[in-house]
Amino acid sequence: MGTVGGVDIPRAMTVVVVDADQQPVLLAAAADELAAANGAGERICDRPAGVAYGLLVSPSTIALFNGAGRDPIAQWPTDILAAYHPDLRLWPRNPRALMALLEAWLSDVAYGWSGQTPPGGETFEAIGLAERLRRAGPAHVHPDED
Repeated sequence: MGTVGGVDIPRAMTVVVVDADQQPVLLAAAADELAAANGAGERICDRPAGVAYGLLVSPSTIALFNGAGRDPIAQWPTDILAAYHPDLRLWPRNPRALMALLEAWLSDVAYGWSGQTPPGGETFEAIGLAERLRRAGPAHVHPDED
């Protein structure tokens, strides 16, 4: 376990986005298909208290969760990240590589993408998460790399 803003975060391929007060806003985790099929989404739903949103990326799907339930509030095919790597279909979709693309995507959701809304960004805007990401600033914490 790592600690971010006083909240224990499980050690895995995770990224925590924190606000200006160093309080967690979003816990993102990457998993291979086997882990995603065997409960990685459940672990995101059971994220520590105080973390409003969870995001799980697997080689095939990106799922966004909030505190209201166990079903994702939004899902996208991982292929939407192809905007960040034109050869994504040829690239190994291991958790570390997916997390790097996910971080770029979250940054663009917060700060803009070539003067447009990034793929899937309208969902983040609609639920107010894009604004929370903007207020959080570019601070990402990697509990598995301290």
